[in-house]
Amino acid sequence: MYKILKLNEIADKGLQNFDTKKYHVGTDVTSPDAILLRSYNMHEMHIPTNLLAVGRAGSGVNNIPVEDMSKLAIPVFNAPGANANAVKELVLAAILISARNIHRAINFVNTLKNSENLKSDVESAKKEYVGFELPNKTIGVIGLGSIGVKVANACYELGMNVIGYDPMISVDNAINLLPGVKKMDDLNKLLKKIDILSIHIPYTKETKGFIGAKEINTMNMNTTIINLSREDVVDIDSIISALENKRIDTYVTDFPNVELIGKQGVLLMPHLGASTKEAEINCAVMVSNSLISYLED
Repeated sequence: MYKILKLNEIADKGLQNFDTKKYHVGTDVTSPDAILLRSYNMHEMHIPTNLLAVGRAGSGVNNIPVEDMSKLAIPVFNAPGANANAVKELVLAAILISARNIHRAINFVNTLKNSENLKSDVESAKKEYVGFELPNKTIGVIGLGSIGVKVANACYELGMNVIGYDPMISVDNAINLLPGVKKMDDLNKLLKKIDILSIHIPYTKETKGFIGAKEINTMNMNTTIINLSREDVVDIDSIISALENKRIDTYVTDFPNVELIGKQGVLLMPHLGASTKEAEINCAVMVSNSLISYLED
């Protein structure tokens, strides 16, 4: 019988793939044959000597010491694309919220609890939150993987001008882009043309601080930057400086940082990108199938 150590809650539909006659899955497993997790940080964890495989029910693997696993010949499986639609929908929400100044408007309304002239206060202030409509606005999408392609196509269908940047785009993803989506190989040229930037690249040594002061200063004034990718692909100090100098209008991120909390022009979310029931199920099913296939075949 194979023993699977479960380090996080995993969607039941994924766990149901494990035949109970062949597998024991639990949180108290010792000497596991495989590890199943989502966000648990394995970097400080002792790696069992008999471990055969690791499966993460998500797309990234930053919480797993992949290099150490590789040296031990332990494959790490993940679920690329399984949460792509969930992230795409959150990007669309972020675009609409920032375009219509909904985040600022909500914060304003919350200050009116004790207003004696609520209706007149609302009417007199709403001109401060005039936004813009999406048709003919330009969005740049950095990273045209499973998520980036879905974001690019959805924005194009909303009437936006869409420019994608990904020197390493796969043939399949290139084919899946709608014909109206433009591609650029020069990042600086892209940054000069956009009203909104959405980032969808993995975090590596090469992509740390991928968007920093130089890139931000290349953009048009009042650009919105959306980072639902990884926290460190954007330089936070540069973001704070740009907000204070009104170089950018809004920074939307799924990765709260103490320095950003309460900052004007920042829309923070608690890592909601893949937090839908459907995405959790898709990820769990995909990675459980990968583990089963590897262990048995």
